[in-house]
Amino acid sequence: TMNLIFASIPALLISRRAIAALYADGRSMIFKRNIVDLPFDQDYFMYGEDVYFGWRMRMKGYEVVYASLPLFKHIKSAAAMKVKGLKAYYLVRNRLLNIFILYEISTILKVLPLLVVWFTIMLILNPRGRLKIIPWMMKNMKVILKKRKKIQSERHIPDKEIIKFMTSKIVSWDKGIYKMANKLAYWYCCLVGLRTYEFYNENSTF
Repeated sequence: TMNLIFASIPALLISRRAIAALYADGRSMIFKRNIVDLPFDQDYFMYGEDVYFGWRMRMKGYEVVYASLPLFKHIKSAAAMKVKGLKAYYLVRNRLLNIFILYEISTILKVLPLLVVWFTIMLILNPRGRLKIIPWMMKNMKVILKKRKKIQSERHIPDKEIIKFMTSKIVSWDKGIYKMANKLAYWYCCLVGLRTYEFYNENSTF
């Protein structure tokens, strides 16, 4: 699944039946073409476009399900390996796009502190590739706002009903300092009223 800043958090979803999920992995998804025009936004290029599509479908009121038993072999992304820094750039930039395009304003404000901490860490880890993101976002703000207006006009389901499929965890590791960070994130979500998967599943594996 995803956390509130659209970073992937692996979860155990092994089942012999379909399970409700936030989105379907773009490498192996099936959908009806008559319910959507183009599934992916071309500006994304790579990373995050499947989350964008899944959120958009849930926002419209459609169901998204995950089936763990079918197996697909996916060869590693050739595009990301050809250009140095490409993966680091698009992973972070497209998560920011998803936050500012898909969330309601009230949700953006609640997630903002988590976003600032996460983005600062990303800049420290790879400043060269990711410093370009801020100028790009500012330059394309009109386009981003236009996309947001279009997507939000399709909304039938509020964020609080979709966030149920997300986790409050910041990182996938759950030991030492990482475990502490995840606990702090959980209590922050409690404080601001972000009801994620953990609030509805006491035995959560996230």
